[in-house]
Amino acid sequence: MPTQPASYGQYLVPDTDAGPNQWGATGANHWAEIDESHLAPDCADRIFTGGAAMGGRLERFGVTLPNHENLEGGFDSIVIAIHAYRSLPPGPNVPLNLDLYIKGAWQGPQQVLVIGGGAGGAVWYTKQWDKFNCDVNDADPIQIEIEVDPGSVYPPLAGVVVCTAYAYITGRGVLLAADAKKSSLI
Repeated sequence: MPTQPASYGQYLVPDTDAGPNQWGATGANHWAEIDESHLAPDCADRIFTGGAAMGGRLERFGVTLPNHENLEGGFDSIVIAIHAYRSLPPGPNVPLNLDLYIKGAWQGPQQVLVIGGGAGGAVWYTKQWDKFNCDVNDADPIQIEIEVDPGSVYPPLAGVVVCTAYAYITGRGVLLAADAKKSSLI
């Protein structure tokens, strides 16, 4: 018996480093530093660009869909969200490119401008990819990429900190029994 109506949304947090991982991190596994719930982002563990946000440096993370046998239908859009801040204000906003890998291809980077404010000033930045018809069997693997815009030049100490990241998938069909180990239904 279905546990969700004909449309649903699901949060998926990073659960593996997909590499290359060129930023610093407060722990050995970069994904584990940004996998908190979207309801309680935590800047105590994080990834960061270091003293300078050097153009072209990137991080890639894998996210796992719920058990395929339990998901009927597919999905139409994915939002990538990061909770981030520019580490040493004041200064210019730092452009980051967010990209999504799904159906065997990168979907194209979208830019966000990270503002200053220190850990207390971390805010959510989101970008959405939609208008693709994706069945769950075509989706894996899914990856999130966060890259300092390669065409930008920053003054020393213009670092960026990312505290939390997730992918939010909206879909159609029926979710029969979610594998909620690293995700949550809304």
